[in-house]
Amino acid sequence: MLQLMCYAGDMRFAIPIPNVVEVVARPVFEAIPSAPGWVAGSFVHRGVVTPVIDFGNLANLGQARLLWSSRVIVVNCPREGTVQRIGILFDKANAAQVADRAVTQETTPVQILPWGPTLIDENGTYCVLDMAELLSPMRHSQLFPHLDHTEKGC
Repeated sequence: MLQLMCYAGDMRFAIPIPNVVEVVARPVFEAIPSAPGWVAGSFVHRGVVTPVIDFGNLANLGQARLLWSSRVIVVNCPREGTVQRIGILFDKANAAQVADRAVTQETTPVQILPWGPTLIDENGTYCVLDMAELLSPMRHSQLFPHLDHTEKGC
C-alpha cells in the first residue's frame, strides 16, 4: 500500500495515496465563523473553497506550528454521489512510502487512535488514517453546515 507519511507533533500518520489529491504549502486561511477549534479555516484550492482541519488540534497534540515544512494534504471525500475536498494541516509531510507487507501481515494492527489502525515499521509506530473515521458525520456537518447530513459517510 502506497501512503503519504505526515507528522503532527512527534507522532506519525499515514494517508493512503488514493485519498490524496495534492500536497500544498501552508496557505493563508480564511476564518470559518463558529467553527470548532480543530478547524484551521479555509482556502481556495483550484477554484474550490476548501475547509482545513488542523490535525494536531484535532488529535490533542497542539495547534499546528507555523513551519516552513507545514503542509496541507488535500483529500477527496466521497459523499452521496459527490466528492468534496477537505484539507488536513500537518507540521510536515514526507515522500510517499510503500508499507512493508511483511510487517503489516505479521503484526496485528492495533486500534490505538480512533482514526485507523496503528502499524509498526523500522521507524516506530504510525496511524493509517481512514477518511471515513476522520471525517465522521458530526465533523462533516461542522465543516459543511450548509449540506444535508442525513446520510452516513464523509
